[in-house]
Amino acid sequence: MAGFKTVLISENFYFFLMKYIFWLKLVNVCRRDPNLWMVKCRIGEEKATVMHMMRKYIAYQYSNEPLQIKSVIAPEGVKGYIYVEAFKQPHVKQAILNVSNLRMGQWTQQVQLVFG
Repeated sequence: MAGFKTVLISENFYFFLMKYIFWLKLVNVCRRDPNLWMVKCRIGEEKATVMHMMRKYIAYQYSNEPLQIKSVIAPEGVKGYIYVEAFKQPHVKQAILNVSNLRMGQWTQQVQLVFG
């Protein structure tokens, strides 16, 4: 019987270890999620600006320096701002460069909440 208990303990430890490894991988994936950046935009031009940035993304897609953003969003209830999803601040700066409706110096990083 002593050997049987040892097997159960090692199996329990194995399952605990596998759960822990799975959790670590899950946490690592969450850390690699892009950040959400809020960029000041000309009021009333939010949707047009998002469309302009979409066209810019497509134009730069196969160039030597493609835009490294994931998405651009203009929520209905938010006036004067758009949201850009990107990993780093320079990626956002590169994306909003030469877009007339956006203000280059006015952006803030939003905190992403992970529920789980």
